[in-house]
Amino acid sequence: MREKKEAEARLAVQRRQYEMDMRERFGSEWTAKAEAQKAKGKPEMSPIEQVNHGIKTVTTLYTEARAPGVATTCLKTCFTFI
Repeated sequence: MREKKEAEARLAVQRRQYEMDMRERFGSEWTAKAEAQKAKGKPEMSPIEQVNHGIKTVTTLYTEARAPGVATTCLKTCFTFI
């Protein structure tokens, strides 16, 4: 439990340092973009859209030339759980 809190604290320090560095490099323009992106968030997808997006992502990233059999195994595993 203590290790988890320590890791979260280190991560928070790193995030603050990153934000300060980016403000220093790019000024208030970066801050405005970051705030807009936080407010925007991720678009909500229906469960069917999520499944279609996941299938498309797996088939695009794990082609047979790049990683033979990985997409097939992943999709078979998903279909087993469904």
